Amino acid sequence: MWIKKTEEEIHAVHHHMQTSPGIPLLLASCAAALSVTMSNEPSVLFAVGMFLFTFVITYVSQQLSGGAFWLTFVGDFATQSRDDPVICVACHAVQNQAPHCTKCSGDLEELALWSWKDDAEASNETTA
Repeated sequence: MWIKKTEEEIHAVHHHMQTSPGIPLLLASCAAALSVTMSNEPSVLFAVGMFLFTFVITYVSQQLSGGAFWLTFVGDFATQSRDDPVICVACHAVQNQAPHCTKCSGDLEELALWSWKDDAEASNETTA
């Protein structure tokens, strides 16, 4: 049975996505690699400096914008693919992206906001 995650769980997932150093690390690694490959005389010290400079600038900008800067910069590519599954709020049918549910025309939400629980687990949680 599909159960919607609590607001705290949803907030934790979004907070992790917004504060994750993944994009700054990727950009800093690319900047360091480019500095080594594009230079006539590659220097490890310069590459490390370029990595640290790029990482600090991108990570600080991500933190100050709450992750919105990079989510806007990278767009839907990093946040949600068009093929990510969604779930209908009304009938709990899981499908790929569409404007509405193909079975009941209900509203759709990201499947990541829901979790699967066995019927026994779900009944234990509701009675406890």
